[in-house]
Amino acid sequence: MSGGVASFAHVGGGIAGVLLCVLLHVKRDTAEVSEARAVHAESKDLGNMPFYALESMLQAEPENTELIRAIIGPAARQGKQYVALEAIAKLGPSLIVKDPYLVYSYLIDMNGDNKIYQSVHLLRLAGQFEQAGEHDRAINVYKMIADTRPTDMEAENALYRMAYCYWTAYKHREFSGACLAQLQKRFPRGQMMPFAVSLWKQIAGSG
Repeated sequence: MSGGVASFAHVGGGIAGVLLCVLLHVKRDTAEVSEARAVHAESKDLGNMPFYALESMLQAEPENTELIRAIIGPAARQGKQYVALEAIAKLGPSLIVKDPYLVYSYLIDMNGDNKIYQSVHLLRLAGQFEQAGEHDRAINVYKMIADTRPTDMEAENALYRMAYCYWTAYKHREFSGACLAQLQKRFPRGQMMPFAVSLWKQIAGSG
């Protein structure tokens, strides 16, 4: 192959490679991300990495829930809890299915903005915990719905499920009764009232 043709082929191949990268949205790591990955390679444990390194990696991998979990503690110690809060908020309701415990930590432990979730999303989250036998977590989320969305249809369901959890999991007559009383007061003709009356009878008949 002649020199001119070889040079043309070399240049053409380079251009094709660049175009392919653009089309496939291939991104090269920044210096900060490369350094952070090097730190991770050395430590082998996200929990041992400094905040700046975790933050750089999180910017490159915003959907990596392991990184989000790892950065929560260091961010709080640096007075930058907003970094973790914003990372979780950006993932939206889809995170409820992917990592319900991280969403719970965001809402309850970190006092995150529950308004980024619709009532139905929160009800689904609480239901997941209830089905898994995590009744304390379920009750906390049901209570959040009832307290922050008092007139929503889901609040009626939340009050009933909270009463049900208190009774079936802990046999706590007082707390269960208080939830049922709230349900009757807020939603006297609601769809859950027949179930509430049935639970009342079950509690009263227990002696």
